[in-house]
Order: sequence, then C-alpha cells, then structure tokens
Amino acid sequence: LMEGGIRDIEFIVQTIQLLYGKDTPELKQANTVACIGVAEKKKLLKRHEASTLIDAYLFLRLVEHRLQMMHQFKTHTIPESKADVDLLAARVANGPLTRFKPEEFLDTLTGHLNKIRLLSDSFFTGETLPEPVQLLLSPDYGDEAKRILKKYRLSDYKKAMSILRSLAYGTFPDLIDQRTRFSFKRLLPVLLEACSKTGAPENTLLNFSKLVLDIKSPMSLYDSLTDSLNTRTFI
Repeated sequence: LMEGGIRDIEFIVQTIQLLYGKDTPELKQANTVACIGVAEKKKLLKRHEASTLIDAYLFLRLVEHRLQMMHQFKTHTIPESKADVDLLAARVANGPLTRFKPEEFLDTLTGHLNKIRLLSDSFFTGETLPEPVQLLLSPDYGDEAKRILKKYRLSDYKKAMSILRSLAYGTFPDLIDQRTRFSFKRLLPVLLEACSKTGAPENTLLNFSKLVLDIKSPMSLYDSLTDSLNTRTFI
C-alpha cells in the first residue's frame, strides 16, 4: 500500500474510467491491464505511460502474491528483516518475470515505485513533463534515455541514470517525499545543462550527488539552485 504501489496504479485507471467510460465503453472492465491497453489505444495514455503502468502492475502483483504465500495471510507490507527480503527476492526472481537477479530485487522494486510516483504526480496535475524529466520514466538505459543523456555529454548511461533516480526519489525504504520530488523535477533540466558545460559532466553529477547525500533535507538546496544563478555558480 506504499506510495507508487498497486493502489496508485488502480486509482489512475479508475480515474480514466470515470472520466472517459461514458464515451468509451471498452474501459468499463475489471481487468486493470486490459483497461490500460484500451486507454493507450484510445490515446488517453501515451505509450510510455501505458507500458510503465503495466510493467509496474504485473511486477507489484507478483510481489504481493509471493509475499502472501510466504506469510500465509493477506499482507501488503515488504518485510524489514534482510532474511525475509532475500527470501522474497528469490521467490519473485524465480517467478514468471525473470528479468533480474535476486540481488537486484530492491533496485527493481524501487524503480517501479518511483516511476509510478512520478507518473501519478504528472497525471493528476495535468502537467507535461520536460524532456529531461522524461528520463525518469524511460526504460532503464533504453535508446530514449541514451539520446537525452547524450545531449548533456553524459556517456556512462547506467551510472547517470542511477544517480539521477537516486537524487529524484531516494532508495527503498527511504523514499523522498512528494514536495522534494517536485523540487528536483524543477531542478533537473537546470542541473543537466550546468553539468554539460563543465569539463567533466559525469564527475560533476557524481560530486553533486555526494553533496546531496550529506544534506538531511535537500529540497531547499534544489529550489535555491533552480532559482538562483549565483547559488549554481557557487556550488
């Protein structure tokens, strides 16, 4: 039931059904994945939005099922102990979605949660995401992400995406709050542009991430860097 989870996906789908169900009867169905497919076909969702929702929904449903099999009762809470997390990871990785190794479970979970959080933020505010922010919804290290990163002279795509997503969302279970996410979304185009103008963009991005790690609440820094050229120059 955490933010970015199944309930957020279902809320987006139910909102689409309420808004467009009268004129699009195909939306009036209980199958969440099928409904997302109809929404994409009718251009109520963009392709990357639909794929983000479907991929996350299938993964999170699998996690939910494996979690309940472990405990033999209905639960939606990720265990806290490392042993239980490792057991859950092994059961998920050996299930029908074998796209990752057990040790990559938390990163995979965090990635899906974060993408849904971002999509939910933009969906309910009605905003159009700037191209740099679309990076955070792009498939990991896909062609679109590489194209955008290349514009900012970042060639180590895997490392750059990992840093940007960590700055935008934190890492599970310490995920960043919504206000800080909004602040980072404002900063991201400015940050990438500033990095691209340095002699070593990747080192600049890495050093910035290390600076943020030492700050308990980075929202004020994100806002100051976005709004003040003097602050950016100083940093």
